[in-house]
Amino acid sequence: MAPRPVPLARSVCDSLGLSPSELAFREGSATIVLPSKEAAFLNPVQEFNRDVSTLAIRAWSEQKNEERMEKYKQINVKKMEKKRRKLTAGSEAGPSSKKLKEENGSAGVKAAEGEIIGNVAEDAAVDEEDDEESAPAAVEGDGEGQDLMAGFRNYRFTLLEALSATGLRSIRYAREIPLLRTVIANDLSSSAVVAMKRNVALNFPAGKPIEEWVPTKETSAKQVEDEEAVAQDNGSREADVATLGDSRASEGEASLKFAKEKAEAEAEAKKPLEDKIHPQCKVRINEGDAMSVMYSHRDEKNRFDVVDLDPYGSASIFIDGAVQSVRDGGLLCITCTDLAVLAGSSYPEKCFTSYGGTTTKAEFSHEFALRLVLHTVATSAARYGRYIEPLLSLSIDFYLRIFVRVHTKPLEVKKLPSKTGLVYTCTGCQNWAEHRMGRVSNVDGREKFHPSQVPQVGSSCSECGSRYHTAGPMWLGPLHDREFCSKMLEILDRAPERFGTSKRIHGMVGTAADELEAPFYFTPAKVASFFHCTSPPLQNVVSALLKAGHAVSRSHTIPGSIKTTAARSVVQDIIRSWVKLHPVSENKIKEGSPTKALLEKKPEREYDVSEPFHAETSALLQGSRGGQGTRYQMNPTREWGPGTAARTTKASSNKREEKSDDSNGLYRGPR
Repeated sequence: MAPRPVPLARSVCDSLGLSPSELAFREGSATIVLPSKEAAFLNPVQEFNRDVSTLAIRAWSEQKNEERMEKYKQINVKKMEKKRRKLTAGSEAGPSSKKLKEENGSAGVKAAEGEIIGNVAEDAAVDEEDDEESAPAAVEGDGEGQDLMAGFRNYRFTLLEALSATGLRSIRYAREIPLLRTVIANDLSSSAVVAMKRNVALNFPAGKPIEEWVPTKETSAKQVEDEEAVAQDNGSREADVATLGDSRASEGEASLKFAKEKAEAEAEAKKPLEDKIHPQCKVRINEGDAMSVMYSHRDEKNRFDVVDLDPYGSASIFIDGAVQSVRDGGLLCITCTDLAVLAGSSYPEKCFTSYGGTTTKAEFSHEFALRLVLHTVATSAARYGRYIEPLLSLSIDFYLRIFVRVHTKPLEVKKLPSKTGLVYTCTGCQNWAEHRMGRVSNVDGREKFHPSQVPQVGSSCSECGSRYHTAGPMWLGPLHDREFCSKMLEILDRAPERFGTSKRIHGMVGTAADELEAPFYFTPAKVASFFHCTSPPLQNVVSALLKAGHAVSRSHTIPGSIKTTAARSVVQDIIRSWVKLHPVSENKIKEGSPTKALLEKKPEREYDVSEPFHAETSALLQGSRGGQGTRYQMNPTREWGPGTAARTTKASSNKREEKSDDSNGLYRGPR
C-alpha cells in the first residue's frame, strides 16, 4: 500500500529547505514529508496501528485522570468530615474550648492530611489550557460538591516513543491527545532525527497559534481546502512575476520585489530547524539509543507515564528497559512484527531465546503469539516487584499490538505462576491441555501459594492417539479489559471522522471487548477438516454450544473463530454429531490415522446441530454492538506486509556511517 502523496506549498518547501518536488503524507491530523528509503521508514499500512494507539493512550489518560479525581474527592470528603466533627465537639465544649480545639485541629489537619493532598496535587501537572474534550467533567453537583474538587488539576503525562523514525506517531499523539504534556520522540538514526525535525516544524511552526494544534471538525474540513489551494500556491511566485511583467508596474519594481522575496526565503531556509519549531511544542526530539534512554529513566521520579515500542521486528530486547522506565500505573504499548517466529512453528529456538517460550503448530498460533509476548513482559516486570494488567491485546494482519498497565505490588507478583503455564497441543487434532506453573488458594481469608500439579494428559491424545507438542511457558490470564475497550469506543464515537480506520476499530476492539477470557479459539472448518467431513455452518456450532449450557464468543483474531468455555472434546463431539447427519466415506481413510480414531471414538453425548438457535445465536455472533464496524480486514493490495526496513545512519564522532543492518538490533520500525 503506497503512501497517498500530498503536494507541499512552495512557501513551505522554501521555509524548511525542501526541494519543490518533495511530497508529503497526511494521516489523521498530521502531515509529514515523505522520507527517502535511507532516511526513515514509513508504512502507511499501519495507519490502524497508529489510530488504535492514539485511542488507547487517550482512554488510559482519561481513566487515570478519573482515578485521581476520585482520590482527590475522597481525601477532601474526609477532610470536611473531620472539620465537621471538630466544630460539633467545639460547640458542645463551650466557646473557649471550641476556639482552642479549632486552633489545634487546624494544625493537626494540615499536618496529617496536607501531605496526602499535596502529593496528589503535586503530581497533577500544570498546563496552559484544557481542551473541551480533554477530561471528564469535574464533579457534578453544586455548593459543597464543587468545593470538594476546588484546586484539582488535570493529570498531564509524559510519553516516550523510543523508536520514532519519521515522528508521525509522536506528532499525532501531540495533536490528538489533549492530556499529553510532553512526548519524547527518540531515534538512533541521525537522518531520522533530521526528518523528525522537519516534520515537527511542518506541523508545529513557530508562528502558528497553539489553539490550532488540536484538531476540530472545522480544521478537519479545512484540510481539503488547503490541499486545493496548494497547487495554486506552488506556482504563485512564477505567476506573480509574469503578472508583474505584464502589468503597468515597471520591470525594475517587479525585479526588486522578486529579489526581496527570494532573499527572505533564503534567509528563512538558513535558519536552524530548531528555530522553526514552536517553543511550546509538545514534541521533544532526541537522538540516542532507545535502551540508554529508558535505563536512564529508571528512577521513580524520572519515569515516563507511557512508553511506546514499535520496532521493525522483535521488541523483546527493549522490554526490560521499558518495564523499568514506566511509572506505577503507567501504560506500555508494544508492537512485534516477527510473527514468523511468534506464530510459526519453524523457529522454536529463536522464539525461546527471544521470548522465553516456544510455540508449536496450531490454528490458534496467533493467540500463542500474544500470550508469549505478554509472558515476556510479565516476567520482566516481576523481577522488579511489578505486575502487568493487560488492557487490549490484538493480533493484526502481520503484527501484534498489546497495551498493558504496569503496577508495583509484590503480593500480586506472587500470583504470576498461576497465570503462566505450558500448553500441550495434539499434533493430530489440535486438542490441547494447559499446565499452570502454580496455584493460589484461599485459607481463612489469606492467600496461599502452591506448586503446580501435573495434568492428566498422558503421553498421547485421548481423542486421536497422536503425540502432544509442548508450547510455552506463556501468559494464560485475560487478554483484554472490557471496561477499557468500552472507553476506547466511547472516545471514538465522539469524533469518528478523525480516524481513517474508525470502522475497523469499532469491529476489532468491539469484538475484543466481548471475548471470553477462556484461552484459545477454534474454527468449525478447521476442526471438521480433521474428520474429513463437510464444514458445519458457524451458526449451527454456536447454537449447539449454547444449548449445552456453554458460554460462547467471537475471537478478534481470524474470521470464523470462536471461543468457548467448553472443552475441546465437547467441540469434537459436536462435529461427530454433525458427521451422523452428513456421513463421511471411510474408504479413503487409512487405518491407524488420527482421522480414523476421531471417527471411531464414541461421543459422550449427542448434540443438536440440525438447526441454529436463531435468536441467541444471531445476537451473539453480531456482538454487543450489533456487528458495528469491520471485524476482519481483507488485504487491500497485493504488497501487504511490514515492508523493508530503512537504512539507519548513526553519528560517530564527526562523520556519519550508513549501515544496512544494526548489529545491536536497534531497528527502525514500521511507523
